[in-house]
Amino acid sequence: MVNAIAKRRLGEVSWGVKMRVCLGAFVSISDLVTDVYVVELYLSDDENRGYGWLLLAMIVASFIFQIIGRRRRSSVSARMRRVRSYRSEAVLSGKG
Repeated sequence: MVNAIAKRRLGEVSWGVKMRVCLGAFVSISDLVTDVYVVELYLSDDENRGYGWLLLAMIVASFIFQIIGRRRRSSVSARMRRVRSYRSEAVLSGKG
């Protein structure tokens, strides 16, 4: 409940949206930096080199799945827009 109130209050002020976007970007970039650091740490150690390669493979797979999901989501949203426009045309023409 507190989160809902905070989101609503931050959405009402002009700096609230900017703060949420900047904070999200900062968290995302810092996550990427820590991932690169940990992969480099594992790859530099001879005992854990295999874990480093596995971790790198997981990160690359995650990027690939995100790209595929984004393409699929954009094509689904385009289809939904077409369906909505067809429905609105049918309603406006009196056929729906």
